[in-house]
Amino acid sequence: MGYGLLEASYVTVRVFDVTGRQIATLVDGRQEAGRYVATWKADATPAGVYFIKMESVNSKQSVKTILMK
Repeated sequence: MGYGLLEASYVTVRVFDVTGRQIATLVDGRQEAGRYVATWKADATPAGVYFIKMESVNSKQSVKTILMK
C-alpha cells in the first residue's frame, strides 16, 4: 500500500481479516513527510479478503484487497 505524508507524523499500517481481527502490523512509528510503500509478506496467510488500514494524525485510508494463492 502506498501513502504520503504532508508532515511528520506517527503512522500505523495494519492488515485485518473480514472479521476485524488484526493479521499483521506493517508500520508502527513516526515517519517524516514524504511518500512511502508498506509491503505485506503474506506467505503464511491463507487466501481471502483483507483490509489494509493506514492511520496518521491527519489521515486515514483503508484498502480492500484479495489475497490469491
